[in-house]
Amino acid sequence: MWYRTTISALFILSSATAYAQDSVRTVIVREVVVEADPLLRTWRLDRPISTSSSVDDLMRLGGLTLIQRANGFAGEASMLGLRGGQMNTSIDGMKIHAACVDKMDPSTAYVEIDNLSTLDVSSDATDLRYGQNLGGSVNFTLKQPTLNSPVRSVIDLSGESNASMRRLRADLSGGTPDLALRAGYTLRSADDLRSGDGSTISLSGFTKHNIQVGGLWQAAKHDAITATFIADLATDVGYPSLIMDTRRAQALIGAVAWRSTWSPSVTTSAKLYANAVDHTMDDYDRPLSEIENRDFMPNMYMPMAGTTNVYGLLAEGAYTEMSNVVKVVLDATYLAATATMQMIPLDTSVSTMNMTNIGDARIGTIGTSASWEHLVSEDLTIRTGVRVDVSTRTLQDQSFRSVLGGYYPGVDLDQIAGAISVNAAVYYTLAEDVQVWSVLARSERMPTHLEMYGFWLYDPQANIVTIGRPDLANERAWSIDVGTSYRTEDLRASVSAWVRRIDNYIAPVPTQDTAASGQPPTRYMGSIGTADLTGFDASATIRVLPWWSMQASVRGIWGVGVTIDDPLPLIAPIQASIRAVVGERVLQGEVAVYASAAQKRISRSILPEDATASWARADVLIAWRPITELRIQASCTNVLDTFYHEHTSINNMPSRGRSFNLGVRAEL
Repeated sequence: MWYRTTISALFILSSATAYAQDSVRTVIVREVVVEADPLLRTWRLDRPISTSSSVDDLMRLGGLTLIQRANGFAGEASMLGLRGGQMNTSIDGMKIHAACVDKMDPSTAYVEIDNLSTLDVSSDATDLRYGQNLGGSVNFTLKQPTLNSPVRSVIDLSGESNASMRRLRADLSGGTPDLALRAGYTLRSADDLRSGDGSTISLSGFTKHNIQVGGLWQAAKHDAITATFIADLATDVGYPSLIMDTRRAQALIGAVAWRSTWSPSVTTSAKLYANAVDHTMDDYDRPLSEIENRDFMPNMYMPMAGTTNVYGLLAEGAYTEMSNVVKVVLDATYLAATATMQMIPLDTSVSTMNMTNIGDARIGTIGTSASWEHLVSEDLTIRTGVRVDVSTRTLQDQSFRSVLGGYYPGVDLDQIAGAISVNAAVYYTLAEDVQVWSVLARSERMPTHLEMYGFWLYDPQANIVTIGRPDLANERAWSIDVGTSYRTEDLRASVSAWVRRIDNYIAPVPTQDTAASGQPPTRYMGSIGTADLTGFDASATIRVLPWWSMQASVRGIWGVGVTIDDPLPLIAPIQASIRAVVGERVLQGEVAVYASAAQKRISRSILPEDATASWARADVLIAWRPITELRIQASCTNVLDTFYHEHTSINNMPSRGRSFNLGVRAEL
């Protein structure tokens, strides 16, 4: 199953016909379309007017589940029960690694929705272009300037009553026939949020700045050079579900790419990129009583700092002719990561202590992938793909090597790893309006640097301390996806199902021992054996009247650790949505209802969690465009002020209560 998302302030949640890039086949897929700029697009009835305030909102509409740790800020993407290293997340194909060992800064935290062009989400293990994965791949494509375009600017101002959230967006772009430039700035800021029961969640505000600058030079008729730079800064980000807050998170991302069209059939591109992430967090704003009475390291402050630096080369080539599409990718990256912690006792007579959580880990990886798509007949298309990776892993900090090596006598801290993934897919058109597909994949992924080299990392939800293991084996998975779709002028529908078996499932290995003095128990990363994941997804859009459409979707996921007989953690329950969209170009309205079943299948030993109650939420939105250059939107989210939290919300972090929103977007 292939998800494709195209960005803007308007959304389509429907099954639709999509044309794969450089492809000769037409495949019915589940598609979420968010236009690049609503001021330049014709309004369509099947486009919900839900605007997105953040990348988090976009990912939810794209079918992803978010592991939430803060107030609508930097959710960690999860897909079909996969998370962390089991998925591959990239920005323009670039790998960006979080610097925070507590996952406060996933790579998606460093982009803003106005700077995005497309979001490609693959959930069937067929997308191996930018990294190994077990069936989940997410790639954000950044917006690029346009040649031969007039100078234009866009200003977007909006605010919400809940948490007094403010947003300011500004965009300036223009281009000649040979040179184009674009610059964008986004500011998002919020105070403490209010949940549906009327409570104010202290330490849940944040401030975030993002600047993106892009340039495009048409060096020759068939050659173009692009340059992109992103600077992102978040300060004073509260994480009430964790034991610390982000003081400062900064990312600098840069890339230069060359694209060439050698012939109508052959295109190539090469990109050099680098990024640096610097993250600091502390517990200085926490009440003294919390510091004194918490389970993990009480009676002391614990400021932590982490950095990651990534250098990469990405080369791609594509060959297209009437019945074949061949794509090849060379992907090389080098990661350097460090993390440290201070332990400052409340008792000033006791000296400050220091701990290294990641001792200058260095991960070098070279991978290559190839895919072939063949049109057998008008009704039948086959596709196959393969990716091979080789990686070296080491630690440069000699002191840290001695500490971690003491936990694993005889284990080599320097490792060479490799991974091979292959897949095959069949797409068949049964009738003019009906298509079926099936994908079989054998996937493999190497352990992350945190899983191998992370030391004394605290999980606040499971209340455990974890230590990485340098000689972890790869996770390997077999999966099968099947689906069907139907499309007419007034109705679009799709249904899909999948099964995935994962061997050597990596997790903190459950133990029976308990730590002394009430401290959280220590677990070591390892394999818990075999795990199974299965689920389904269904969606439909129907045009009831020329001015009225209805859209609905439902999905369910089940996961279990087969070897240890325990449900997998952080698995969302069955969830559904239904929305009505009415209107025409000048005035539109939308009513949406989102609902989730209770989750009672919970992990009790892998990562202990608690059950979650069912919930439902309703939103109402209206948009008015008096002139082409101006759009005014008002909405009320969580109309009934429902008090709820999602199952994937860490430590039951409540969701936002009722909020009234007003926004204005104008082209100047």
